[in-house]
Amino acid sequence: MPKLLKSLVPFWDSNQTRNRSFKYTELRAPNEIRLLMIEPGSRRRKLRCKLQHVLLTEETKFRALSYAWGDKSKIKKIFVGDKVIAVTESLHVALRYVRRKKERLVLWADAICINQDDNQEKNHQVALMSKIYSYAEETLIWLGKDKKNIGARAFKCLLELDEHFSGISQTYRDESYPEELELSKEEHACLEDEWIPRLVEDVWPLFGRAWFTRLWVIQEAALSNHAEVISGRSKISLDKLIKVLDALRTNSVLHGPKDHLIGWNVFFSALRRIRGDIVWQREGYFVVSTDTSILHHMYLTKSSNCEDPKDKIYGLLGLQHNIGLNADYALSVVECFKHFGIWSLGAYPNLVTLSYASGLSEIKSEIPTWAPGPAMLHLPWPLCWGDHFCASGAPVKSQETKLYKVVIEAELHLEGRIVDHVSRVVPLPFFPNYYDIDILELDDLQSIYTKTLLECFNLIKDKDGAVAEEAYTRFCRAMLCETTQFGKRIQDQYVTWFRGYLERKKGQFKYAVTLQDRKDDNLIDITLQLWSPNRRFCITNNGHFSWVPRQAQVDDKIVIIRGARVPFVLRPQPTGKYALVGECYIQGFMEGEALELPGFEWEEVILI
Repeated sequence: MPKLLKSLVPFWDSNQTRNRSFKYTELRAPNEIRLLMIEPGSRRRKLRCKLQHVLLTEETKFRALSYAWGDKSKIKKIFVGDKVIAVTESLHVALRYVRRKKERLVLWADAICINQDDNQEKNHQVALMSKIYSYAEETLIWLGKDKKNIGARAFKCLLELDEHFSGISQTYRDESYPEELELSKEEHACLEDEWIPRLVEDVWPLFGRAWFTRLWVIQEAALSNHAEVISGRSKISLDKLIKVLDALRTNSVLHGPKDHLIGWNVFFSALRRIRGDIVWQREGYFVVSTDTSILHHMYLTKSSNCEDPKDKIYGLLGLQHNIGLNADYALSVVECFKHFGIWSLGAYPNLVTLSYASGLSEIKSEIPTWAPGPAMLHLPWPLCWGDHFCASGAPVKSQETKLYKVVIEAELHLEGRIVDHVSRVVPLPFFPNYYDIDILELDDLQSIYTKTLLECFNLIKDKDGAVAEEAYTRFCRAMLCETTQFGKRIQDQYVTWFRGYLERKKGQFKYAVTLQDRKDDNLIDITLQLWSPNRRFCITNNGHFSWVPRQAQVDDKIVIIRGARVPFVLRPQPTGKYALVGECYIQGFMEGEALELPGFEWEEVILI
């Protein structure tokens, strides 16, 4: 939940104003909320409202507001009865624009409907967020005033593109979440040559808006049955926006300024996946079966912003279903994440918490290395999503098997076995983070990809500069972590596709030779872009091909941990204990092979 409005002070200085300030009355019932009744009027008239206590049910009639809080030093006032409430200018403008001219608007807006000075009430209302946005008739997503007609131009372009896709693709017409469209070579060329320039000019600036970088909006939008995206006087349905952009994402190379693409990535890495899961669940198509729901939602929203680091957890609780975890704003940040780490170890099987742990990131923290933290930008896509991995043997199906112990000093006691250590490492991660560079231009990225790919290949050459056939095959498999983009074991044809991909890169061809080559290369690109970011290719001391975390150093230990599905890189400490660096892939040890080593025994491993 956004931080308190105690800094909103210029408006409160006079005794007269202080005496007229609104006093909240306590919410008593478990499902009790406040709703803002906004009296009708034009945008120029002062806002006059009432706050009403109601019991939240599916029959409650109201709309919910999703917005970015904005600059808390810029204050406006609204009248609630004959009292006043201070709000940010961003919220004040939003309320003026969504207000009806001739009829009362019943609205839920967090900054007003929740007493921000009462932590106990905030804890209680956070627990109701799922129902609030699910039960609302409509969610109004406010992006801000439409300066320079950015929203109007963007929405016009997107609606025209929606009409264009509908006219050329049966898949687009039939599916809510269209995958690759059946576009001809000419239609692909039209998309690249005519539509992409329009998108860069008219649509991409929309993703520079603050709303697209805010964490709380993810669950607000994902939970909504119907949502309208509003920029000034222009609007478009959220479903339409997602559908058009999703078709673009799967059928076109996208590039542009950094801040716009960060907004794009927040929108799709988190909102599309989470909203899609929720919509499909509601429609009865499938039940989400991931064991790591809130952990993975934290990963998906890792680039989203919130003022209170604890909201990296609490801002996603509304997306979970009866997980037994409640917000507690009285905790410090370190206590919050330490408690969350302990809770998640007990809540999820196979020590999957370690795959999302903060590890040894560039950001110094008192949070244990084995616990998830608020800073996840350095984390790669979790290898535990590979459904064939079982590094410590058959996965533990029962959570009653005690695989760990947490002692009072926040040490995590486990059982493990060192199988190798980091030796030769490619200097840079294979794919750069969007957050590490200023401008994302296609040619620059391709140059970086090709250079690093060839550095990986050079690492496996012998002293004469040659690569044995057997090593070449193992290299092709290892570069893809032996896993498809869907978490399945790769088939032999992936080796053939990767060899062709690598040979074309080595030849510096700008484009693939044939249409089939282009499709194969696109599949390899997608797979590499999933598993490689924030990892570095490595050859271990014993000659195994490996992917290690970007923070890994020479002589770090590669350890199989009892009960975990993937290996981990640990860094020895002077005390004999270890700091967790992160997950790793090591060829030949991903499916229980370590247990066949001569004299294999589990040993105590203590993580700090």
